[in-house]
Amino acid sequence: MASRTINTSLKERTYFSPNRLVCTWKSARLFCSRTPAQTKVRFPLSVSIYIRICATGGVTSSSLEVLAGLVLPTEDYMTLMAFKDGRPSEFYQTYVKEIQARITDNATAEFHCIWKEYARLQGAKPRSIISDELSLKLSSLQTELENSDLFDDEVPKKKAISCAVPVILLEKVGLDVLMERLPTIYQRALFSSWIASQFVSFCSLSYAVLLIV
Repeated sequence: MASRTINTSLKERTYFSPNRLVCTWKSARLFCSRTPAQTKVRFPLSVSIYIRICATGGVTSSSLEVLAGLVLPTEDYMTLMAFKDGRPSEFYQTYVKEIQARITDNATAEFHCIWKEYARLQGAKPRSIISDELSLKLSSLQTELENSDLFDDEVPKKKAISCAVPVILLEKVGLDVLMERLPTIYQRALFSSWIASQFVSFCSLSYAVLLIV
C-alpha cells in the first residue's frame, strides 16, 4: 500500500465542518512531514497535529509483536498468534487489546505532557515544536537508560520488564523464562523504553531537559 504524507498541502485536502475533521488520505501508512518554515502553519478550527503521538502506536505495536515471536516457542506461536480458518485465537485477541490499551496510555501521557508544557509557557511555543522536543528528550533518556548501570540491578530490571510485557504473555511463559529467551539487547530496549514512558506520565518536559543535560 502506498504511503501518504501530511504536510501543509493538507489544508487544501481536508474538509472542515463545525464538529468534524475529515481527511482525504486513506492509507495504512501515514507520515507527517514539514520544513521549519511550515512549523507555525495554522489549520482551521485550531487543529493541532502531534507528530510524536502519531508515531507511538506503530512502534509499540510492532515491538510487542516481535516480543511474542521471540518469547513463544514456535508451536505455541503458531497456535496462539496465527489465524486458524480465518479466525484469531482468544489469546491473540487479548494480546491485541493489551497493545491497544498500551498505545492509548502512552499517547494520553504524551499529550498531557505537551499540553502542560504549552500551558506553562503560556502559548509562547507552538505545540508542534514541543512535540518535537519531547520526542528528542525521550530518545535521549532512553539511550541514557540503555547504557546505564541501572540495567545491571536485577530488582528494577525485572520490575520494569514485568510491567512492560503484556500481562497475558507474562502469564503464559513466566518472567524468568521470558528473560531467558529474550536477548539482552531487547531486554535493554524494553527496560529503557518503559521507564522513559513512565517518566513522561509523572514529570514535565522542562524537568526532562534538566535531567538529561
